[in-house]
Amino acid sequence: MLLSRRRFAAGLLCATALSACSTTQLSSNRKQRPNIITIVLDDVGFSDIGCYGGEIRTPNIDRLAARGLRFNRFDTKAVCSATRAALLTGRNGHTVNFPDVPDTAWGDNAKFFRPDAYHLPGNIRTSAQVLQDQGYATWLVGKWHLIPLNELAPGTSRNNWPLQRGFDYFYGFARGWTDQYKPDLVENDDYLKRAFPGDYHLTADLVDKASSLVEQHAKSKGHDTPFFLQLALGVAHSPIQVPKEWADKYTGVYDVGWDVIRKTRFERMKSLGLIPKNSQLPPRDADDRAWESLSAEERAVFARYMEVYAG
Repeated sequence: MLLSRRRFAAGLLCATALSACSTTQLSSNRKQRPNIITIVLDDVGFSDIGCYGGEIRTPNIDRLAARGLRFNRFDTKAVCSATRAALLTGRNGHTVNFPDVPDTAWGDNAKFFRPDAYHLPGNIRTSAQVLQDQGYATWLVGKWHLIPLNELAPGTSRNNWPLQRGFDYFYGFARGWTDQYKPDLVENDDYLKRAFPGDYHLTADLVDKASSLVEQHAKSKGHDTPFFLQLALGVAHSPIQVPKEWADKYTGVYDVGWDVIRKTRFERMKSLGLIPKNSQLPPRDADDRAWESLSAEERAVFARYMEVYAG
C-alpha cells in the first residue's frame, strides 16, 4: 500500500494535466529527485484554459502543457473539497469522509452527517505526508478547505490543518473562499492580522509567496532537497473580484453570448485533437436559460443572489 502511495505521489503532476514525470525518479537511490508543483484552480472548467480550447489567455499554463501531457479523460467530484481530498489521497472523496464541502454540515443540516464527516481519517496518508517522509520540503500556498467546521476557530483543534497533514508550511486561507482584497489569511496554524495596501490582491500575494519559497529553497538547500509545492488559487471562485485592468482585456469578448462561446470552444477542441473530429455538441439543457433571455428583473435577482452569496 505504501508503494502505491509513492507511485501516486510521483505521478501527481501527471494527474493535473499540466506535466508528466517518471515514477522511477522517486527511487531513493537516485541522486536527483524531481521537484513537484501542482496548480489547483477553483471553478475552472475543462475548456476554460487556452490549451484546452478556451478564449481565456493562459500562456504560461499553455507552455507547461506543450512540454508535458494534456488529459481529456479524467474525473473530478464537481465540488472543491471532495476533489481536493481525492487529489491529495488518491482515493474517492466519499471513502475519506468528504462527500461534499464541510460547510454543508452546518446548523440543521448537521444531523444528516456522521460525526466523523469532513475529518480525514487518521490512517489515510496524503501525498504531502508520503513526500515529506521521503525527504521532500512540502508547502501549501492558497486554499485548503479540508477542515471540519468545529476546527476553524482560533484555539480549536488543528488535526485537519495542512501542517498536520504533511505540509511543512501553509500560507493562504482555510475555508472555501475569501475576499481577494481583504482575505482571512492564515500562516501555518494561526490566522494573520495585517493591513492590506490599496493595490493588494490575494492571488498576486499567493504567487509571490510561492515564488519566494522556491527561490529561498534554491539558495539554502540547492539540489540536495527536492520540494513539493501545491499552489491552490481561488480567484475564479466567488466572490469574483478581478482588477479592472485584467477585466478590461476581455471587453466585448463575451457579448456574443455563452451559446456562441460554447460552440467556438467545442470546434477549437476538435482542431486541437482533444476530442474526436466527429464529436457532436449536445444541446444546451432547456432549463439552462441564456443570460440574454433573462428579463431585467431576473438579472437583478441573480445579481443580488451573488452579492449575498459572496458576503
